[in-house]
Amino acid sequence: MDIVIVTHDASGPAGIDWAIAHPNTVHTLVLLNTYYYPMKTLVPPEAIKLFSTPSIKRDMTIAFAKISDNIWQSGMVDQINKFMIDPIMRDKYTKIFAHQALGIKSAFFGLNDVLVKETQDRIPLAKKRLGSFSKPVLIVFGAQDPYLNSGVAKEFHTLFPNSSLHLIENASHYVQIDKPNEVAKYILKVSQ
Repeated sequence: MDIVIVTHDASGPAGIDWAIAHPNTVHTLVLLNTYYYPMKTLVPPEAIKLFSTPSIKRDMTIAFAKISDNIWQSGMVDQINKFMIDPIMRDKYTKIFAHQALGIKSAFFGLNDVLVKETQDRIPLAKKRLGSFSKPVLIVFGAQDPYLNSGVAKEFHTLFPNSSLHLIENASHYVQIDKPNEVAKYILKVSQ
């Protein structure tokens, strides 16, 4: 059975790697505001930059976050609030994400511990690997994401030979929250 792989943010590299390794099981690869390697216009979100850059500030922030749920949640809320445009959806989902943030602390720290090295390690083979993937790739990005931005989406579009690009206006990093109906429409269309 062919599957539709939908990736977003940090799940992008793993989803892309899996799709490339198992092309015969993939119907379509869907990329929602994600990355693969240090792409030209990519701007790390403030939290990612802080936690992926070795420094005393990072170490102190991790230490305080480990002992204080309030400090951790407050920092996550500040970052998450920058990821959505729609104020109603932002208010609704920020509360959910803040609650879930308590369960992801160690995973978040672990991800950021290896993030720079893993993305750098992809550089030598990225263009060849992505260029050899012949299955359809649907790229749907929120046009107003200042981090995993439209430049990243366009770079993906040039790298994947069988890709379609859709930049959704009035949507940011969480394009699937800012414009759920538009995202669902594109995914359902390629799923048929």
